[in-house]
Amino acid sequence: MKARAADVPIADAAGDKLRSVRIFEERLFMTEKDRRRTGSCLCGGVRYTLLGECRDVINCFCSQCRKTTGHHFAATQVGLDRFELNADSTLSWYSSSEAARRGFCNRCGSSLFWQKSGLDSISVTAGTLDPPTGLETVKNIFVEDASDYHGLPGLRNRI
Repeated sequence: MKARAADVPIADAAGDKLRSVRIFEERLFMTEKDRRRTGSCLCGGVRYTLLGECRDVINCFCSQCRKTTGHHFAATQVGLDRFELNADSTLSWYSSSEAARRGFCNRCGSSLFWQKSGLDSISVTAGTLDPPTGLETVKNIFVEDASDYHGLPGLRNRI
């Protein structure tokens, strides 16, 4: 975080006059542009950093995401120019279709990434991010493909 100096008048110990002192204020909140989010798989074999703005979380209920994760795929997205792999010794990729590939840890099995062919961005599973993420779930997609066990109120009404 950056600090900046400011002149602030404060009462002296006697309280009878004001004097100006130099203090440093730390910014309480970084801008989204400066934000760094980190994450990893369960075993730590794959670690990554997301720099700057990320899309809020979208839940995908398509059959491929359901089969890959065992539930639904909850992911944020970031440009490849703001995505850093810090450790990838156990990262493997599976081409789930001609249109996309999925990244996972070949040691612990964590589902980590989804990348559509030809795009300059990558989707990252929200559950692998270290909290606090500063993100919120904003949308459900392919809800018509959700399994019959999903009993969340209003799920099928939010698209």
